[in-house]
Amino acid sequence: MASITQTRYASNDAEPQWTPPDASSRSVAVLGGGARGRRIACSWLAAGYKVILCETNGNRRDASTLYIENNLESYAGISGKQGDIKNFATVLRIEEAVEDAWLVVEAQPEMVPFKIGIMAHVDQKAPKDCILACASSPYKTRPILDQMDAGSRHRVCHVLYNKPPGKNLVKLVAYGETHADVLSFLQTKLQDAGMHPSIVDQDSTSFLSEEPEERPEDIKLPKATTPVNIYEKTTSGGFELIGRFVSHRKAGQFLGLGKGTILKLLHSGQIYNDRYKFSHRYQPSS
Repeated sequence: MASITQTRYASNDAEPQWTPPDASSRSVAVLGGGARGRRIACSWLAAGYKVILCETNGNRRDASTLYIENNLESYAGISGKQGDIKNFATVLRIEEAVEDAWLVVEAQPEMVPFKIGIMAHVDQKAPKDCILACASSPYKTRPILDQMDAGSRHRVCHVLYNKPPGKNLVKLVAYGETHADVLSFLQTKLQDAGMHPSIVDQDSTSFLSEEPEERPEDIKLPKATTPVNIYEKTTSGGFELIGRFVSHRKAGQFLGLGKGTILKLLHSGQIYNDRYKFSHRYQPSS
């Protein structure tokens, strides 16, 4: 008979004490202003929470603010609440973002050594009742937590988003020492934000999906249309593929920007695509 993997929690005898933080007066800190981070930030802001986004790259920071300003109303339709852009702020330093947070969502690029350092720093600076969530799907939690204090790991979990505001499933995954109440508390708050959270087996790496994810190679393009591949420059100097679109207009719809703004950003070098030549070119892997 095939074995069944169950979510494990620390035993009741050894389980650290954890009191749920006050989410009404404290902030959600999102670390990373890429496509994933800005969507996560917008979903919490639209539900009435105070949100602080930490991003060191100026272009990403500005793009995140612009995305949230243009899409806040769409996200508000998910939760049925009315978020206020005045409750949103961007900062450069992690300690500024997490100092009064009840939830920290790490949404940085998928580089494990980098994430390990980020989580260790967050562990030192965030309040001791704060939930620490990794929004990364390709990696299991354990290596990301290698440098964290063992006494903090009961507050750590994965929170794996799909693609809000259209795909609102969220997968909550426990680390082996996650406190029994952390996931249930976070599940309630995600439901309050209009998401559809599901608690699943520990150390899972796959995404839940409301429908099959559309890969770039599966997109059917009109014969007369040249696809537009949009990239953002990363803090490491490389480029991150945002998406493949049939036109600048479609790219603008995805980013919450008009065609004119997209073209302006392309010409200014804040975002990039295959139709323009730059000193550094990014070629997506096949």
